[in-house]
Amino acid sequence: RRPQAGLKVLDISYNVIRDMTPVSLCPNLTELYIAQNKIKSISGLRHLKNLRKIDLGANRIRVMEEEELSGLENLEELWLGKNKIEKIAGLSKLTKLRRLDVQSNRLTKIENLAAQVDTLEELYLAHNGIDNEGAKRETGLALP
Repeated sequence: RRPQAGLKVLDISYNVIRDMTPVSLCPNLTELYIAQNKIKSISGLRHLKNLRKIDLGANRIRVMEEEELSGLENLEELWLGKNKIEKIAGLSKLTKLRRLDVQSNRLTKIENLAAQVDTLEELYLAHNGIDNEGAKRETGLALP
C-alpha cells in the first residue's frame, strides 16, 4: 500500500507547483488545498470521489474543466478565487455544492448554476466583470 493512499487532507498551498496531476495518487482525499501556486489547468481530480473541499485559489487557471469536476459528486466547497477564469462551467454534476468562490476572475456572466439551485448557500463573485445583463442569466441565479 502506498503511503499517500490513506491521506484525507493535503495542503500544498504557497509553493511553485505547476502540475497538480499527482494528487490523483491520493484516492481518499476529502480536502485538498493547492492555493497560491502556478497551476494553469485543473487535473488529477476526476477519480477523487471523496473530495468535499478544494481550494485552488490564486493560481493561473483559465477553464473550469467539466471532465475533471464532474466526478466530484460529494464536493461541497470549491474555491477558485484569484484565477483567470472567464466562464462558470463544469458544475452540472456537483449537486452537493454549498460554497463556490469565483471572485477576482474574468467572469462576465453568472451562469451554469442550475444544478446548485437547491444546495448553494454561499456564492462569491466580487471583483469580476459581471454587468446587469450578465447577472440576469436564467441558468445563473436570475437576479431581478
